[in-house]
Amino acid sequence: FAVSFNPLAELFVHFKVLYWWTGLLTGVGLCALKRWRWATVALVVLVIHSVGILPWYVPRSVDVPDGVSSNLTLLSTNVLTTNQTPEEVVAYIREVNPDIVLLQEISPSWVSHLQPLVDSAYPHAKFEPQTDNFGMATLSKIPVDSFTVLDPLNWAIPIIESKLSINGRSLSILNFHPLPPGNPAFIEVRNQQLAYVDTYIKAQSDLCIVAGDFNVTPWSPQYKSMVNDSGLYNTRKGFGLLLSWPRPPVIPIDHVLASPEIHTLAMCVGPNVGSDHRPLLVQLYIPPKTQP
Repeated sequence: FAVSFNPLAELFVHFKVLYWWTGLLTGVGLCALKRWRWATVALVVLVIHSVGILPWYVPRSVDVPDGVSSNLTLLSTNVLTTNQTPEEVVAYIREVNPDIVLLQEISPSWVSHLQPLVDSAYPHAKFEPQTDNFGMATLSKIPVDSFTVLDPLNWAIPIIESKLSINGRSLSILNFHPLPPGNPAFIEVRNQQLAYVDTYIKAQSDLCIVAGDFNVTPWSPQYKSMVNDSGLYNTRKGFGLLLSWPRPPVIPIDHVLASPEIHTLAMCVGPNVGSDHRPLLVQLYIPPKTQP
């Protein structure tokens, strides 16, 4: 509630899982001590935060067509610019063998580590390396009609747009990594980047996916505004929180958002591959265009 008065207050909304465990453990301890009044307070804390956590374990209320199987597997992960074991990232990509790979924090040195993947399995690739933490790379087995590097705020924070066709549908995919909320200026820019998602989605004529390290959790007012305004949904819905950051993961700041018509068949969080982020792997079904 304090975010409208002080943007830095948003930093406290992200740790809902820790607050939930605090309410549970202190509640159990207080009950054991027969401190019933304070145990009730702990219970209230537990219930308040359960409201924001438990719905992620409830599947979307949409009907998935019978007999469909995934026609798009997507992997998104922040590899960490200073990752000392890039071979673990490459090995994991080879192991899960996704159709499209979206990578954040790609430095010039990362390009050489990833080039064998391009040569062997991902001929459609776009690298936008940077010496800071905002380089990007998108790799695809599926033919890509176009790659475009977007920088809507002119902050040298690129977004890689990929346009392709699956099951007769045009699909736009954004590889997205806004600024972290380290200070009020960064928060303002990050919020503008999140708002850009809504602007972008409304300009598209068909299906969209936005994935990456969003530097925001689902409990942030800015995240909620972005999702509500754009009409996208978070594909982790029904598969749990899938905590992705830091080590060990405590909060979900990596996301895959999709148009409502796209069905999520499976989603999981990957292992530690040397980064401070865990990968997100999602199996999607892109439906054919409905006949008029």
